[in-house]
Amino acid sequence: MKVVHFAPYSPHACGLYHTTKDLVKAEIGQGIDAHFVDMVREDAVATPQPNAANSKFPVIGGYKPQQGSALGEPGKKDGWLTTSDVSVADDADILVRHTSLPNYLENSGIPVIMAMHGRPEGSILFDLQGDNPVVEAFHTKGQDSRYKAFFTFWEEHMAFWKRIIPERKLHYVPSMVDLMEWRPGGKRFDFGNHNGNPNILIADVWREDITPYQEVMNVVKWIKTECPSARLHIAAAPTSKGVNYFWHALRKEKILGFAIGQTKGIKALYSACDVIVTPHTLTTRIVREGRAMGKAVISSKELPEWLKAWKKNPAGVNRASRKIAEKEYRLSNAGIAVKAIYESILNQKPTKRKVLLDIGGHIGETVRRFYRQVDDARHYEIHTFEPVSDSHVALKKCTERMKNVTVWQRLVIGTNEEHRNMFIGSANDHEGSTSVSRKLSGGVNYDNPVQVATMNLRDFLETQFQYLEDHSIVLKMNIEGGEYELMQHIIKDNLMVYFNQIYVQTHKHKIEGDTAFYVGLEKKFAAEAVKHGVQLFMQEKGMARFQCSQS
Repeated sequence: MKVVHFAPYSPHACGLYHTTKDLVKAEIGQGIDAHFVDMVREDAVATPQPNAANSKFPVIGGYKPQQGSALGEPGKKDGWLTTSDVSVADDADILVRHTSLPNYLENSGIPVIMAMHGRPEGSILFDLQGDNPVVEAFHTKGQDSRYKAFFTFWEEHMAFWKRIIPERKLHYVPSMVDLMEWRPGGKRFDFGNHNGNPNILIADVWREDITPYQEVMNVVKWIKTECPSARLHIAAAPTSKGVNYFWHALRKEKILGFAIGQTKGIKALYSACDVIVTPHTLTTRIVREGRAMGKAVISSKELPEWLKAWKKNPAGVNRASRKIAEKEYRLSNAGIAVKAIYESILNQKPTKRKVLLDIGGHIGETVRRFYRQVDDARHYEIHTFEPVSDSHVALKKCTERMKNVTVWQRLVIGTNEEHRNMFIGSANDHEGSTSVSRKLSGGVNYDNPVQVATMNLRDFLETQFQYLEDHSIVLKMNIEGGEYELMQHIIKDNLMVYFNQIYVQTHKHKIEGDTAFYVGLEKKFAAEAVKHGVQLFMQEKGMARFQCSQS
């Protein structure tokens, strides 16, 4: 099983990156061929803010929403991790989107899974700010059949997300931390003359949905009134000119040791401190990393009780924190859970052969829409037909990664001619091109017809699907007036038996002359569909949403 993760490569800058890195290692531990591809920017959820602590919107894992997406250079190294080239995804079994995903891979037919790193409060704030409606984006992707599953790292969030995303797609993966990377010992930060007894660390990002401000003030009060020998140290601290007046004042009062705006040396700070104070009750990165490093992670209200226990047996207190991490945050916990999600998707098998005939493939709009709207689209055998050369090239490019799609450069007709004239339209990538005369729209050039190869519909059905069960094919026709020839052909040659559903966009209003014949033919075709128990979706504008049930 090959799984490729897409997230921004940003060591020491945000928790989302480190959690993704841990998840990749957790999957490797479960025998999965897992990879990390660097996405520099995102198209729908977030963009990295390297100095998140000083950002106006340091929310959701230190990410601010922004438009656009780009792939980072492969080969970047962070410990055991080396980022992969995006080509590694060409034959992937699963794509995991953490922030964004290249559009061509989203449309590749490979199942996509969304990892939801953010907390609901932060996502709601994004919606309110109007920068990027995250909750709306998750809801939209939840209705998209290309997205097979979503998972959160916090069980507490399931109650919210299940009301945004279809519950059958929603999963919980235990939050984790690499216990080998984050373990007691190692280099210690030198507090020098600002060393305390004890040293208290607050290292949470100041984000709009929650900040450690109140914890800072509580610790300041506790040191001032209860434990003057203690020192408070702050990582990821806001360091604007105004806020720095406050930090300088606390240092003069011998309450504050260090206020550091970046967290690159966070391990050394963990090692040097005696306790970590946080406003969070969730198992955030700070909570998981701190406990893995053998440090108690508590609220400011717990400081008096912690101090008593720590003075009595500091090593015992630290060992207890490490044991919590070893039990609750093991990589294997997450690896087993996420592997089960992947297997549940990959092990889905169709009970019968199913086919989509896309007559009028143009540049791939129907195939992409089919994948968005039909849960088991990748289990269909898809044949798409486009006779116009330029459009055929674009169609092949659009579908080249979809292993279940065959592209035919043929005009599907109801007679036995080997070639027929095609009249090329000038609008929207030749969208209005037609094989019928007197079409009024689409900028059709009737002075310079192009001869194209044809395919008789009956011959194709009988050759390709002679062993297929009846009513197993979904037929779509959007061929700028050519649908009426095929309607006659299907009725005359009794081909309706092949189809389960038929989707047609009609064009009688775009063809010069009396429309009565076309209206009558549409009624006759609809009656034939009813006679054979075939669902017919026929309309003049646009195409009906695919309503194929999974089986």
